[in-house]
Amino acid sequence: MSSSPRFHRYLDKAPLVVAFAWMGFAAPHAYAQAIPIPVTTVADTVAVDPANSPLDAGTEISLRSAIQFVNAQTGTTSYEVLLDSTLGGGVYTLSIAGALEDAAATGDLDITRAVPFAIRGTNGIATIDAEGIDRVFHILASGGSVTFQNLLIQDGRAADSGSAGLDAYGGGIFQPNPGALVLDQVSITNCLADGGTPTTAGLNGGNALGGGLYVSGGTLDIQNGSFVAGCQAVGGNGANGTTSGIAGGDGGLAQGGGIWAFDTVVSVDGSGVENNRARGGQGGNGGTSADGGNGGAAEGGGLFVDTGSVSIDGSSLSTNDVTGGNGGMGASHYPALRMPATAAKAGMPSAADFTPRSPSCWMAAA
Repeated sequence: MSSSPRFHRYLDKAPLVVAFAWMGFAAPHAYAQAIPIPVTTVADTVAVDPANSPLDAGTEISLRSAIQFVNAQTGTTSYEVLLDSTLGGGVYTLSIAGALEDAAATGDLDITRAVPFAIRGTNGIATIDAEGIDRVFHILASGGSVTFQNLLIQDGRAADSGSAGLDAYGGGIFQPNPGALVLDQVSITNCLADGGTPTTAGLNGGNALGGGLYVSGGTLDIQNGSFVAGCQAVGGNGANGTTSGIAGGDGGLAQGGGIWAFDTVVSVDGSGVENNRARGGQGGNGGTSADGGNGGAAEGGGLFVDTGSVSIDGSSLSTNDVTGGNGGMGASHYPALRMPATAAKAGMPSAADFTPRSPSCWMAAA
């Protein structure tokens, strides 16, 4: 640990004992003693020496510097980052731009260690605002456990899938590897997975998966008054053809305006998935004597689950929306196929909260 007296004062505070349900994921103990790291500034700063201390150049601890410190540790010690809702208005804004970086130094907040980790608001609900510079969180660790509690996570924008390209995954939280993810009294709002539009004639638009959340494998527990609301997955538009006869590109697919989950056990308990939208991209116009591109399909305005299961108890899935993209104009001057806005198909549970053909939830057939 750091030799800084200030940092030692933080660690001298009584640690909190946090219980984690492992659900089959590797961990040192069923109960782990988590070391608290209280954040002392709402500014977005980096750690000077993250291997030894979360302190930034001004001897403060930011949300980003605390996560960098946790990522740099070894062993099985668990940590929890504490965000005081009374500090600086309780809004922790990300301002260091730079996507496609995986060490939490720029852009989104990358979590890379597969140990129990939590980020909690204290003295009320703390806000984490990405202001559209990137998604908010990127959980890269496989087999770990991450808990978010007493937080408002907002204004994330994903324009990538974790690597360069036009596809966009997880506007609020992007977890591409199996793990246990818990949202406890957390709202994810106004986040966007924004599929890209190509600059080369005739190419297809990028797909957009999970406006609020993208989870691939493991478990997702949304509980205790949490909400995923006002988020969007928007497929990219297909590029127009050219006068040399190149057809228009297809619009990108949009799935899971609120939540996209693959091979995941999803539980929504006493919470809500509301006012989210999936919108397929527009097909590009065809060049001379060439067809226009097809519009992109839209599936699961609120929740999209493929090769997994979903349990919903005492929760609301409502006012979610899906819109398929329009086809591009072709050589005959008529638009190409408009893809349907698909809410559900075979394999859909019959619970009244999300009946077949509801725009709130889409489940792949078994």
